[in-house]
Amino acid sequence: MLIPLSTDRPSRRPALVTPVLVSLNISVFILMLIAPMVSDLTVEQIYRFGQVGGGSIVWYTLITSAFLHGGFVHLLGNMITLWVFGPPVEDRFGRGWFLAFYLAAGAASGLAHALLEAPPAIGASGAIAGVTGAFLVLFPATRVRCLMILFIIGLVMVPSWFLIGLRIAFDLLSQSFGVENNIANIAHLAGYAFGIGVAMTLLWTGMLSREPYDLFTILRHRQRRKSIRAAVDAQAAARAKKLARAEKPDPEADDLARRRARVATLLAEDRAGEAADAYADLLSVYAHRPHAGTLSRDAQLRLVGYLLSTDRRDLAARALEGFLGTYKDDAERDELKILLARIAAHDLGDHARARALLEPIAGQHRDQRLSDLAREELAAIPAGDQP
Repeated sequence: MLIPLSTDRPSRRPALVTPVLVSLNISVFILMLIAPMVSDLTVEQIYRFGQVGGGSIVWYTLITSAFLHGGFVHLLGNMITLWVFGPPVEDRFGRGWFLAFYLAAGAASGLAHALLEAPPAIGASGAIAGVTGAFLVLFPATRVRCLMILFIIGLVMVPSWFLIGLRIAFDLLSQSFGVENNIANIAHLAGYAFGIGVAMTLLWTGMLSREPYDLFTILRHRQRRKSIRAAVDAQAAARAKKLARAEKPDPEADDLARRRARVATLLAEDRAGEAADAYADLLSVYAHRPHAGTLSRDAQLRLVGYLLSTDRRDLAARALEGFLGTYKDDAERDELKILLARIAAHDLGDHARARALLEPIAGQHRDQRLSDLAREELAAIPAGDQP
């Protein structure tokens, strides 16, 4: 058994909604225990009023059922999970949106149970499954500090994707094999699906800002690395084919190809600093060869972005020059020209080069936005520096 205790994901601000939800669930549980002592109500009557399913769908039970629990162990397990995984998701969603998301996850999971299962159900598990599903998408690389109770008892750090994936697998297998465990597996699975779907949609649409290690970005980087590796393999194969046809080997061309492949591989492995240094060496050694620094389109642009972020402006300008010299029909060509002109004017002091890049765009261009931007950049170049 693995009991989550905390995560290693720091929050920007303290949680507010999560502690309130935990307090509400505990308060409702205590009131359920007290009610039979001070009134004619029984616990069974309270359950019948607030439970979801049982042959009918009453709209308010989609919410009330998420605040009722069948016992102390049921309550404790749910509240521990909410306490651990709720604050990071609340931090990313914002307090108001997190509350709306939590209630919607509870309603969605309760509705799925009511539609697909006959017995009634109570508990916050479906809503909390939605929270953990969102956590899986937002923080898949996060580690969870857990109390392990197995053959030994101790504290362990477990990847969040493994811990949450284990819970999803348990519910899937239990539901698939019809295990009678008195657990609303359908509600859990619906909660996970709701949380994962909402989080992925928010990241995909840009409504939620992306972080370097959320699932959406990780998948995009993996696809990008796959594309870069494919491009490297294609270049290597083309080079090998060309060499096979050549009458005389070209050791310099072989070395150049190896250097290019190394830069692309380092970029694919997210070792951008080393890739930048390797690229600088490549340009230094093969300055006499035109287009020596040409990489695949995505690799070249990614390298330019890194060089600009680390203020290696001269090298970024050379990489941009290489890109523009090679990819003459690229859709972003004019925007990159404006970027190169800005570097030339403000960082390298080459005002003549900046004007030569900007003037054709500032004149007649099909994109008025680019024309206006080019004119703004031209206006920022000192007038007294005309050739």
